[in-house]
Amino acid sequence: NGFPYLASFVAGDRFLPRQLTRRGHRLAFSNGILVLTAVALALVLVYRAQLNGLVALYAIGVFTGFTMAGSGMVKHHLQTRGGHWRRSVLVNGFSAFLCFTVVLIFAVAKFTEGAWLIVVVGPLLYVGLIRMHRQYAQEAVALEPVYQHHHHMAAEHRRLRRLRHAGLERRLERLLEIESVL
Repeated sequence: NGFPYLASFVAGDRFLPRQLTRRGHRLAFSNGILVLTAVALALVLVYRAQLNGLVALYAIGVFTGFTMAGSGMVKHHLQTRGGHWRRSVLVNGFSAFLCFTVVLIFAVAKFTEGAWLIVVVGPLLYVGLIRMHRQYAQEAVALEPVYQHHHHMAAEHRRLRRLRHAGLERRLERLLEIESVL
């Protein structure tokens, strides 16, 4: 399953908790695996393992991802305007539109069978993730002077160590010169 890796990348971009970027002792994203397990267990319990509700969630999730990918490609082609960009905008825009239509159809048709969860929780998650990103950005701005000071001190320490090492080398060379003269 790619969720732990995806969660790690998204957490690296500061949209999920930082704990999801850490690897466990077996070099797996253990926290991501635990989150995936908890969410899967909660969904099975909430839906009482009814396949109809879970399939609706899956379909909405997949086609939402396709909608976002198509929309992102439209934005990309509008910004870069490379070769055949108009055709690419048309194809990707049409794809995003069709996928969004499928999402709406599933959300309406399967609302009472479990799609309500995505319709209600999805926007709440979106708002929560955006707020988390803003909080991390504010923390980064607040910690920047501390990081700069630490970086400066580390660079100064390396410079002094090089000077000290160079000074010892010069003293050793002088001793060797004196010894060779004697």
